[in-house]
Amino acid sequence: MARKTTVRKAPYTPDGSLLHFPGGYHPFSHYEDVVTGERLEREQIWEKLDPPIVGSMFAQIERTIRPSGSWRLVCLGPEWRDNIPFSATFQLDHVQSGWSAKYVILTAVNDLLDTRIFPMFVTDLLDTAIKQGIAVGGIMHGRWMVAKRGQNYGLRVARDDE
Repeated sequence: MARKTTVRKAPYTPDGSLLHFPGGYHPFSHYEDVVTGERLEREQIWEKLDPPIVGSMFAQIERTIRPSGSWRLVCLGPEWRDNIPFSATFQLDHVQSGWSAKYVILTAVNDLLDTRIFPMFVTDLLDTAIKQGIAVGGIMHGRWMVAKRGQNYGLRVARDDE
């Protein structure tokens, strides 16, 4: 009997991309007004200095234009979703290196406006190639689930009993 997945929840970004490593800094953060909670754009807080102010040890290239204490940086953690099998078509996009291993990035090709990305461990890429093949152009169709190796997450082919 095939073993069941032990990954119950998986980390996703607000746009629906799977996070390879859920810890640390996330690029999906924003600024907000402390009093009103209104979302602020970076340009409403910082301005570029042209030319920069050059000191003996550094150059100041930006300065705040909004009073300190009137805004804050809000960092959003990952959204933990149930790990359920789903059907999708992906294309191999590129290879990335993490701290412990290389992995591939897959892009969703179900819709031209779909900008989500999904990491996949190289081991699972080889398993995908052997079990179901990879079409010309790096296209892969199938049923997928999230796997976890160490502290990292990536897609894998879903087993028949999942």
